[in-house]
Parts: sequence; structure tokens; C-alpha cells
Amino acid sequence: MNESHDREIIGGHLLVIGGAEDKYNERRILKRFLELAGGEKAEVLIVPVASDYPEFAADVYTQAFRNLGIANPPRGREGKGCGAGWESSGSSQSSA
Repeated sequence: MNESHDREIIGGHLLVIGGAEDKYNERRILKRFLELAGGEKAEVLIVPVASDYPEFAADVYTQAFRNLGIANPPRGREGKGCGAGWESSGSSQSSA
């Protein structure tokens, strides 16, 4: 029996961070991630699921990405807002 299934093909880069990377000075990992994600047109979502303090972790990453030129990075946690996307300043924000 041959069945055909519709699949959504999702492309892009996934960056899983343990939280100990530099978020305040040179931010090499975060800068490289933004380059891979499209630079000024990058769409990124912060999902701090592996933290004892997810709201604090999300705030820290939100500020780090804002300092790198991203206007309003949305945050998702355990399914809340996980479909939202955000773009760098100068681009329009999108949401699902």
C-alpha cells in the first residue's frame, strides 16, 4: 500500500544554547546565529524551556538580541507564543 503524506518542509538553523555563552560583550555565538538566520531579515524566537527561571532567561536574551539590532523578539514557552516570529528593526513583525 502506497500512501502519500503532505509534509511541511521547514528550513533554517536551530541554535540550542546552554546559557553560558557571552551575551554581554563580543557575543560571537549570537552574532553568528543572526548571520545564519538572515542578518537584518532574521526571524528568531526565544524559547527558554530548559531554565529554572525562564522569564529571566528570556529577558536576558531579549536584551542581548535587541543590542544586536533586533527590535522586539517574541518569546515562547511551553507552547505559548511559539508560532510567533520576529524580525530585525527596519522590518515588519510577523506573528502566527
